[in-house]
Amino acid sequence: MTSAFAPDGRLVPVTVVQVGPCVVTQVKTSEKDGYTALQLGFDETSVEKLNKPISGHLKKTTDKGYRVLKEFRTESIEGVEPGTAVNLDMFSIGEKVTVSGTTKGRASREPSNAMDSAGAPKPTATGITGNPAPLVTVHGRPK
Repeated sequence: MTSAFAPDGRLVPVTVVQVGPCVVTQVKTSEKDGYTALQLGFDETSVEKLNKPISGHLKKTTDKGYRVLKEFRTESIEGVEPGTAVNLDMFSIGEKVTVSGTTKGRASREPSNAMDSAGAPKPTATGITGNPAPLVTVHGRPK
């Protein structure tokens, strides 16, 4: 979430979305797979860096490799073929889109660790913490 200036000078909140270039790597149909969906590939890489099952799957449609493969269910898949590029041209200015994402998962961290601060100095003597240290011991017992 950030903000940008509109042409009339107002400051407008906006969400920046990186779109593509994504490539359709597989088209799933309701006759063959039981549902309709598109599998998209993103972040192009060499095929040698992928494992054999994934590289074999991608060889059916393209000679390139992709680090990220995601599937999106759709209502209709008319006119979409494997190898079709999906990019920013399919959106118009001002169009609203639904975006979902996953956080980095910083779970239950201590507040001092979350803010990356050193915190207050830690006490060194046991008497400061509320447990008084014995001053003199006789045969292993406090006097």
